[in-house]
Amino acid sequence: YCSEEKFDYSMCESIVKKQGFTLLTTEQFEFIRKNAKLRIKCKNNHIVDKGLQYILKNSNCKHCNRNVKRTIEECAILAISYGGQCISKHYVNGKTKLEWECSKEHRWFAIPNNILCKRSWCPECSGNKQYTIGDARTVAKKRRGICLSNEYNNVNHHLLWRCEHRHEWSTSFKVINNGFWCPECNNIQRGVRSRLQDGLQQAQDIAAENGGACLSLEYISIASKMIWSCNNKHIWNTSLYSVRSGSWCPKCKISKPQRKLFKIIQSIFPAHNVEMNYRDFGWLKNRRTGIKQEIDIYVPKIKLAIEYDGEQHFMPVCFGGISKERAEYNLKIVKRRDKLKNKKMKKYSKDIKNFVRFCYRDKLTKESVLESLRKKGVSV
Repeated sequence: YCSEEKFDYSMCESIVKKQGFTLLTTEQFEFIRKNAKLRIKCKNNHIVDKGLQYILKNSNCKHCNRNVKRTIEECAILAISYGGQCISKHYVNGKTKLEWECSKEHRWFAIPNNILCKRSWCPECSGNKQYTIGDARTVAKKRRGICLSNEYNNVNHHLLWRCEHRHEWSTSFKVINNGFWCPECNNIQRGVRSRLQDGLQQAQDIAAENGGACLSLEYISIASKMIWSCNNKHIWNTSLYSVRSGSWCPKCKISKPQRKLFKIIQSIFPAHNVEMNYRDFGWLKNRRTGIKQEIDIYVPKIKLAIEYDGEQHFMPVCFGGISKERAEYNLKIVKRRDKLKNKKMKKYSKDIKNFVRFCYRDKLTKESVLESLRKKGVSV
């Protein structure tokens, strides 16, 4: 039950009955909180005022408990139910302390009545252990640091700490004991993790834009070599810096269909210079990666731009054995890039007069290419 939860009279009556008591509080109330006291009677007719929170916790009557003779076996069984053990071997009475151990191997001494009747357990796990400045120094030493304070008041009292990198800060022993340490070191590590994660994501995005995939699972630095795969399933090693600078697959810098289309365009415009993988337009840049996008084929004299789209522009393709999910993600990137490129081609008409796309399904003959160019208004 939540500490802020409210209980009506019928709920209280049901809880009291379930724990083996009789509710004697006759005053009808609309709602009470968990810390409210109720008058109850046990099966031995003892009448007590007991908080609802304690009734919920156990069904023991304090008068009955005084008359019950406990055993060490009973203590052992209860300790096992908590996932721990009773270390002591002999039971004297309910007020003589025994040694206990919890599931996390914390040891402490407590009277059996607290464990058996009040259902209390490990004070360290519950945050009730009484610590000293020695405990603070021990924890700091385990973290390769130092507790610089000389006085300890309580777990919430701020102490001065220093880590192995000589960063100093102030916080409570409670915070340190819960696993936290140097905030400055944590910020540095977080920044490194963020950069590494961003680097890997950038590598995967650039590979997708090139119609391939980055097969590496981790990123070390921009100069470190990573594994790449192109749309022809060639695999090679190079750095992210190299790929960002415009290099790609060393085996097939230009695909066979694209090379064939390039030669056809050259034959159609023999008097003009025809450029392959043209990337001299500053406006054709990916804002996220800072890399200029290519135009597969460009004829500067007549401002004709041509793109050849492989199957990775239309469906998920698992280059280099990448997962289907990654291939689907790559397809989204390629489609987004193509859409952006189409918009830019229209916007910068001073550089691009005609823009024509061919795809892997098209029959690449001189006649079919001429027909496609004419349909787009290209003078041939």
